[in-house]
Amino acid sequence: MEMKRIYKSDVAEMAGVSYKTFQRWMAQHRTALQERGVTPQCKFITPLAMEYIRHEYYMCLN
Repeated sequence: MEMKRIYKSDVAEMAGVSYKTFQRWMAQHRTALQERGVTPQCKFITPLAMEYIRHEYYMCLN
C-alpha cells in the first residue's frame, strides 16, 4: 500500500497531541525532517518523513 502525504495537523491528532506541541517536537527534529523533504513551511508530511516520525515518536498507525 502506497502512503500519501498527510497534513501535519492530522499527524498531531493521530499522536494525541495539540498541533502546537507537535510543531515544537518537529522543531527539535528539524534537520532530520528537512532531509526527508519537510520544511517548517510545508503543510504536508511526506511518506519518508512519516516513517521517521512513526519510528521516533513510537506511533502505531492502522
